[in-house]
Amino acid sequence: MKNILSILLVLLISMVSADAVAQSQCKATTKKDTQCSRQAKRDGLCTQHWKMKNMSAAERCQATTREGKQCSREKSPGSNYCWQHGGTTKSGSTASRQTPSTSGQCQATTKKGTQCKHRAANGSKFCNQHMQ
Repeated sequence: MKNILSILLVLLISMVSADAVAQSQCKATTKKDTQCSRQAKRDGLCTQHWKMKNMSAAERCQATTREGKQCSREKSPGSNYCWQHGGTTKSGSTASRQTPSTSGQCQATTKKGTQCKHRAANGSKFCNQHMQ
């Protein structure tokens, strides 16, 4: 009888623990159609998904994604675009959106002093790696 009670107690604890984990997980669905794996912070959403849901279109990057939707990232300070689409980069420098590459090739210079061989991102003269 003692073994049965121990087993039932372990099962009950594992069920409660699994339920607590499920409740603390973000309820949003990712672009890959899977549930977000981050921990929920507000209203059942992680910080990133809560911010995306509550950010107005005017606060978001004005770039259009390949799918034809408005970019979901926040604008960089003093720009209409996020760091990836030509606003201020993560490192703090700016990538020019006004002078896109006419050749289609990234205009950055590598550490070895040669021109980058990657394709420039749409509307920019730099590839995604050199905009960062």
